[in-house]
Amino acid sequence: MSNRVRRAAGIGAVGAALVAGAALLLNPPAPSSNTDETSPSEAATEVPTGASSMPATEDTPARDEICLRLDLGLGADARCVAREDLPSLLDRALNDASGGPAEMTLASPTDNSAAPVVRNCRNYLALRQKGYFAATSMDMRREAFFNRACGAIKALAKASTPSSSNFPNNRLSKEDAKTLARSGQFRFGPDDSAPQAAAQSLDLGVDQPGEGIWRYSTGTEEVTLQEIAFADFNGDRIGDILVFVNVAASGGTASAGILGYVEKTSAAAPPSFSAITD
Repeated sequence: MSNRVRRAAGIGAVGAALVAGAALLLNPPAPSSNTDETSPSEAATEVPTGASSMPATEDTPARDEICLRLDLGLGADARCVAREDLPSLLDRALNDASGGPAEMTLASPTDNSAAPVVRNCRNYLALRQKGYFAATSMDMRREAFFNRACGAIKALAKASTPSSSNFPNNRLSKEDAKTLARSGQFRFGPDDSAPQAAAQSLDLGVDQPGEGIWRYSTGTEEVTLQEIAFADFNGDRIGDILVFVNVAASGGTASAGILGYVEKTSAAAPPSFSAITD
């Protein structure tokens, strides 16, 4: 087996999950011509017990609009986007943190001479669906940038407008961030209870270096949680917070990122994280 095929076989679940179902956005369906039906996002609903009425803030824009809290490299004019325009963001060339072009080279699982360079989500998702993978270790690091931006666009295109919120100002509080840190969910290694119990016993100091950005260290991992947007991602009409979590080995170069949402079943309930895998 060639090195290229070995690398293709070793692609992580995060990248594989990102392209699952991408055809919905690559070929968006035509809007329904039935104007008599009320869409789920427009239907009047009762505010669930324990949930506070959603306050009017910059994080709860007009019903047909989504506002990003994080610069995903899509341009300043993409911070607030009409829902119907979300698929068009797939064609935007991504920029990195310095403002320069974010691009990565992909390798074919079958053709050693094929090495296309991608700069937008549409091309990236289309090639990943065909089995292409990051060509070099540098491209693997750059891929986290594409995973975050492209995954967020996909998730937001499927999300709906919430009717209520259990988060103050529709954002994570520091206590919410501490609770997520103590859960032990964000770590390297096997999925068992031992790391979770160890994390719960630690007095983890959670810092907030920027609005909607939370960081902490477990001693073996450095974890950064970034809030992206507020919407309903699980269909219960209660607002959730879309986040991207990066976990890096302390003192090393290994890292992994995952997209998901944080929810609370009531204002007093602890927050929980669910990965987005489709």
